[in-house]
Amino acid sequence: MSKLTPDQIFDKYQNGEMDKSTVLNQIKSNIENSEEEELRVDSLKVIPRIDNSPGDSYLFIENLLISDANPLIRATAAEIILNNYMEQGIKAIKWAINNDKSWECLLRIYELLKAKKTEISEVLLKEMENSLGKPYIEKCGLNSEEAIYLGVLKKNCKFALLNIVDCLRADTTGSLVSITTEKGFVTEIEFREEIPDFNILKYFKKLRKIHMTLKARDGFENLSILTQLNVLILEECLFRTKEDLKWLESLVNLKELQR
Repeated sequence: MSKLTPDQIFDKYQNGEMDKSTVLNQIKSNIENSEEEELRVDSLKVIPRIDNSPGDSYLFIENLLISDANPLIRATAAEIILNNYMEQGIKAIKWAINNDKSWECLLRIYELLKAKKTEISEVLLKEMENSLGKPYIEKCGLNSEEAIYLGVLKKNCKFALLNIVDCLRADTTGSLVSITTEKGFVTEIEFREEIPDFNILKYFKKLRKIHMTLKARDGFENLSILTQLNVLILEECLFRTKEDLKWLESLVNLKELQR
């Protein structure tokens, strides 16, 4: 007999074939014992549909946000807390803002808070601005959103603020070489060596120039959202076929490509 999916388990609960305690135990077992990311995420999303009271189910989700090793699970836990347990979850979300390093989790929190437009969300947005963006607002003249994105990028790539003339330089172990800003936006970024994850670059929508030196082949399609990109320099990248570069077709304003 095949294993029930989280939705099938929920349907059995709704139809009275399984009681609440049994369903929650099975769902939680999926999350704690499975290595299948999709199953864990789908199981997690079922919990508030069964129990959105501020009790054991909330504490289980809060613990995932704080301690699970998978950033997608933490991001999903944050989303569930903000959508279902917001008042109870203020401290947990603040903890994540100040301690989580994953751009997936931090930016999921940021996007959700921007959409909420409540008193609590405004407080938490201010927490993100102070924790992640303040140095780049004050010293680089970035707007709040760009500063938060840069703060998140800093958690993924080590770099240090050099001075107040719109420039950042890498420390001895870092990979960000420099940035250039204009009218509150990051317009140029230069990297050296491999970085942990450059998918966050898609959030900098005013980027006109990117210079990367890294031995990689995959993930570049995430840059296709940067429609204002004029110059792209890719050194040592491991492209093998034309298909590897197909994403370049989305860069309608690209004027210069160096490889």
